[in-house]
Amino acid sequence: MKAKLRGTGYCSADDHYNPAENEEEIPSWLRVGDIGASISVVGFQDDEHWEERVAESLIRNFFSSINNESVIFDVNGKYLLNKLNLKSLFENKKISNADEISGSEGFCFSYSLYRCLVSEHSKVFKRDIDGFGRFKLNILVEDGLEKKVGFIRNGMYITNELSNFKDKLKRFPALKDFVAVIEPINDLSISALRSVENPKHDEFSPSRIDDPNKQKAIIKKFGILSDWAKQAIKDLTTPEPKEEDLISELNDFFSMPGQSDLIDSDKGENNPETVSVEKIKVKVSSVNDSSNQNSDFDDTDASEGEGDNFRQGHGKNTNEGGPYNRGGYGGGKTTPTNKEKSNDKKEKGVVKYFELRTIIGDSASNRIIYLTPAETVLAQLRIFTPGLSKKEELSIKDVHDSRFIGGYYYIQLNSGVRSLINLTFTTEYDGPIIVKLLKDKGDAK
Repeated sequence: MKAKLRGTGYCSADDHYNPAENEEEIPSWLRVGDIGASISVVGFQDDEHWEERVAESLIRNFFSSINNESVIFDVNGKYLLNKLNLKSLFENKKISNADEISGSEGFCFSYSLYRCLVSEHSKVFKRDIDGFGRFKLNILVEDGLEKKVGFIRNGMYITNELSNFKDKLKRFPALKDFVAVIEPINDLSISALRSVENPKHDEFSPSRIDDPNKQKAIIKKFGILSDWAKQAIKDLTTPEPKEEDLISELNDFFSMPGQSDLIDSDKGENNPETVSVEKIKVKVSSVNDSSNQNSDFDDTDASEGEGDNFRQGHGKNTNEGGPYNRGGYGGGKTTPTNKEKSNDKKEKGVVKYFELRTIIGDSASNRIIYLTPAETVLAQLRIFTPGLSKKEELSIKDVHDSRFIGGYYYIQLNSGVRSLINLTFTTEYDGPIIVKLLKDKGDAK
């Protein structure tokens, strides 16, 4: 039986693993002839595509350094990475396919950032931030681009979001397609970014600064940088408003110039003064599960959110509103009202809760839900989209700290204890949701 060993090696002057103190004690193939750095990989496992994988990684992370001729890479004599052939290397199918082989991501995005740096159509801005240094911002507006901002320091790509800051520079709704590059361009700004850069060179985090005052200061500076970049992006990518647009849905109420006035129907439904609104029963139907076709509930109660398991969460981070506020944002009482108690008979098996609040997470498919249950129970989690005539169930990919049994996710709830539910939908959805919790009928035991 072979022993399990660690993949650790030592280059030492003796059997006690003491460090080598002079060049003669180092194998010739590890020695550096000239001033500079050398990287040697011991036990390298090459495969059929290793040159492409190495080239892909170097291009993806150091395209800026290659472009400004700070560095040239020679990959086993097969690929020469320099400024002259960088564009053709980005378009090389063998190299771009290595992105999928190695399981990495971002080669296409790096190509977009490279084009943003070299395109004559890009707009360039510069800004001095007091105590933070000088920065350059390139913005390229073009259909099909990723709507992302990339950070580059000293010619090395770092990240495309500020995940550890309040403004992550990640979401740009209702804007034209674009990519942008932010670079520090003097010693102060380069040093400032390096001070919050992690060892892997793939994110910035203020927690790397121990001094609380300096940490607050750097957070504030990043906020100024983000606001400046967002405003410049917005100025270039906000769609121009149309002078005139025809809304055909209102034709029954408003006539066009030169046309006849409102056309009355036989039932008078086109006259807003005679239209009557009445409370109707609607059905909850799942997109993928036909077993929910007979699950009726009162649409008015669902939107009010009083005494009913259905609450609407809009993905906003706010605490306004009174008890059991309509948006499901939180706040208010944590004990059921008389109306809620009277509704116990209306829906058996429903788990009641209060103070619903929902927040959109790292992506449109991630939702974080806060609620306070009225009882201790193992509950089945169901999520629906509100609609005018019916509710459609959203398909859930995963729920943190849950049990998946019989096609549904179950979560443990404790009476009066604030619960956090972190879930991921199978598709992106950032609209309002209705949360329903059902008591376990034995399937999850």
